[in-house]
Amino acid sequence: MRNVSNSSNLHDEALYVDERVAAKIVAVSVSKLQKLRHAGDGPEYSRVDHLVRYSRAALVEFMESRRVRRDLTKGGGND
Repeated sequence: MRNVSNSSNLHDEALYVDERVAAKIVAVSVSKLQKLRHAGDGPEYSRVDHLVRYSRAALVEFMESRRVRRDLTKGGGND
């Protein structure tokens, strides 16, 4: 028997989100997200006609790829 609770999670959160929601997820303004996209530095996205959509997985990957690890051997670390 299939676990229904797992499949219902797909309906609770959309797999793809618009710019407004994506910007909230990565904690930047919509304008900053657009600038990153136009510069080729933003999260991967999909385009359907003129609509831009971001997968939640791409947003998580984007943030993970920018994780900064402090090097405690250099002292300081107040970035």
